Amino acid sequence: MAKDLNTDQVPVVEHESGGHVPFISPTGELKKISLDKLYETNLSENVSDEAGTNVQDALYTVNQRSIAPLLTQQCLSRVVRILFTGTSIEASSASGYRMWFESLKAAYGDSGNLTEILAALGGSYEDIYDGWYKQPFSGLRLHRLRGDSDSDSITLRRGFSRRILIRYSTETDGGSCDVDVNGVYYATIDCSGAQSMANELNIDFDDIGYHTITFHPPTTGYVYLESIDWCLDNPGIHVMDGTYGGSTIQNYIIDRPTVGTQVDPVPVVGDTGLEALFNNQSEYSKPDLVILPYTVNDAGTGVSNVENYAIPTMNKVIEYTRESGAHCITMCEMGGHYSMPASSRHTSFKLMRNAILSTKLEPHVTMIDWHWLSGLDTDDEEQLAVLAARYYNATNVDISAGTFDGDFIHPNYVGQSVISDALHALSGTPHIVDTNTALGADPQIFSTSSTIPRDAPMYSDELVNNFGFSKEALNQLGTINRYTIIGNAINPVSHMQEPLWACPEELGFTAQYATDIEESTTEDQYGKYVDYSSESMYMKNPLGFADSSKKMTVTMLVGEGDVNMRVNNYSNTERLPMSLRGIDNPDIGGSITAGYVFKNREKKPKIFSMTFLIDDSTTYFVTTGRLYGFWITATDFACIPGTTSTNAHYLSSPQTATAELALSNVIEGQEYIDNGISKIALRRPCVNAITGGTESLYRCADISDREFMTLEGTLTEGEYNDRLGGPEYSTSSGTVYWSGASTFGESDGGTDMGIVLPGMYDYGPWKLTLYSSSSGRTLYMDDTGVWHDSNQAIYVDCYRGMPMFIPFTLPTDTALWDGYSNYKLRVQQLGGTPPKTKYLSLCPGVLATV
Repeated sequence: MAKDLNTDQVPVVEHESGGHVPFISPTGELKKISLDKLYETNLSENVSDEAGTNVQDALYTVNQRSIAPLLTQQCLSRVVRILFTGTSIEASSASGYRMWFESLKAAYGDSGNLTEILAALGGSYEDIYDGWYKQPFSGLRLHRLRGDSDSDSITLRRGFSRRILIRYSTETDGGSCDVDVNGVYYATIDCSGAQSMANELNIDFDDIGYHTITFHPPTTGYVYLESIDWCLDNPGIHVMDGTYGGSTIQNYIIDRPTVGTQVDPVPVVGDTGLEALFNNQSEYSKPDLVILPYTVNDAGTGVSNVENYAIPTMNKVIEYTRESGAHCITMCEMGGHYSMPASSRHTSFKLMRNAILSTKLEPHVTMIDWHWLSGLDTDDEEQLAVLAARYYNATNVDISAGTFDGDFIHPNYVGQSVISDALHALSGTPHIVDTNTALGADPQIFSTSSTIPRDAPMYSDELVNNFGFSKEALNQLGTINRYTIIGNAINPVSHMQEPLWACPEELGFTAQYATDIEESTTEDQYGKYVDYSSESMYMKNPLGFADSSKKMTVTMLVGEGDVNMRVNNYSNTERLPMSLRGIDNPDIGGSITAGYVFKNREKKPKIFSMTFLIDDSTTYFVTTGRLYGFWITATDFACIPGTTSTNAHYLSSPQTATAELALSNVIEGQEYIDNGISKIALRRPCVNAITGGTESLYRCADISDREFMTLEGTLTEGEYNDRLGGPEYSTSSGTVYWSGASTFGESDGGTDMGIVLPGMYDYGPWKLTLYSSSSGRTLYMDDTGVWHDSNQAIYVDCYRGMPMFIPFTLPTDTALWDGYSNYKLRVQQLGGTPPKTKYLSLCPGVLATV
């Protein structure tokens, strides 16, 4: 049975009377603070005649101890464990601590280790899970799993691991449990004996792999399972999350009452749970940093319980961490409605707070007074009302009466940012929102080292962080493209990072989510997004038919918070089989309605990806959450495509060209029929000298369909010209012009033709003429394409250096031809400095042909 908080009192740990601690006052004077005053409930009372100030001022004269050395010196070489305990204030998704953890991982590395609380199986701490009951106890997260002979065997999996650690308890009524690893018997857990907690079964593997753990029920007695660590053991941060809403620090020595279908706890024996959690000496579980923020919930139990349970328990944790060498963060939470003098728990809150403030005197403790930092440590009723509205979702706050509406106990985002700022400052860690993490990438560690494993699979974690590295690879459609690493993606099942590739040629297959995002009218500083609520979508798979040998990958940009996505077959009767790092159709468990959860604890969007086998012609998606991007590619790795399947360019049968085509609309290598002449698109740019637009160059399929205009005069071959790819020429002719060999007359009127000239970087007029040697008559084209019998010029103002195309149509005016049919084309350079090539290309048609 649970103990009464007001009986069976635990002796108070007394402080030594009469002691004083020196400190420097805000005025720079040496003062003394009496230890007797540290437990006073009236903070406004002077601590001694010598001090001339109050406890709060004295404590904040001493610089807060940094925790940066612990992180910077250790995280680069080993796993650093953070034991994170607390209440719903800390467990919140908006928790300032959680923001800080993400920053720590970004700055110092993520170990890849994940602690799973087994009492949370099934998504509840109350409901029975496959015959296993949930039970309050005094260890991590204050709940464990209890199985008996009527329980079912349960198989658990949690992504890729190099090592798995199982924690369990022993009790006098305990039994034995067989444990299978990957479906094969591995060991037996014996849960019988005197009460003990955090016992361990460690399982090492030769390499990273996808592993399952199966627990079989006992034949007699009970089995008590606490947690599993799924470990990659990379150097970096491992957060062991023990936070639980509604908890107090007293719960580690006093049994919690049951709720729902939970079974009664086994009465805790002394400090068994407290010591097993906070004084764990195991090489696999010993914490390097303990976070101890219990304040408000303990204050809510009243003065007597604070004095006799909460404070002594906190002091024991301080002693454990001091002796074990762990650093400890104690924190006084914002008082919420207990900050109001009219609150019935105002006194107990101040008592708890004073005790927390006293921990600052410990050499291994960093004490953070969230209450003081927020400004709530004030008797000014007007100021309290303003802060309540700022830091809480509370309304109608009446300080003098101690009344309010809404939530005046759980800080909102603004309130949580206060503790987040303090933690970041003490660890010397930049806020993650100040770093480039949208793609999980830090460009500062760009690498093109020759040690990059170029033959590694595209999804290999060996390629993670090699930003800018590119390679050619075969996709699932059988085409070879060049891909470049632009960031990292996270697989929600393996919980490992994979390289994120980008490819301009890769196809993104049409999906309604992508269209929704593109057409969305809601956006923020990260771009357009859509908030979905169980939005369903059908999508034709990339190959358009069932082929379980082929794969497709879903890559998405997930906003802050959780996104849940179901990926099932067309009939919604089973999950689409997954491929994990080359392992096809692994047993990942879960129901068809469970979906996959993508957790983003950052402000910026984060990239996730999953790869599936194509065993149905259509995929059925159901999505809840915020998406900024959604792509589906025929690859077995995370990829952002450069085009979509609906607007991709493919070579096809010859197309008819009746006018110039914009460069962006041209398909390289495509055959076009231009005025009966077959031309192949080169998709290389040239400038239209008449319109100023950019077009593609083409080449005649039959080179006899074009002719050359030749530079007149005595020619001298000069130096190699890099822009021409050949020699530049000079001419003895005073007038620089090229002339063609073909002759034209009135019967040729209306014929479309074009000449390609070498590019230039400056202003230069050109002259295009038809010259009849027998009559001496010259026709001139102006820069709009109209022919005249008087002097005209084409003015080209081009600084691009691209080849220039002069399109023209031979005149249809009979008077202009004047009966002659021996006109030849001439192109004369009047200015500018283009390189002089020996030949110019002349070809019928509307396309620029070389």
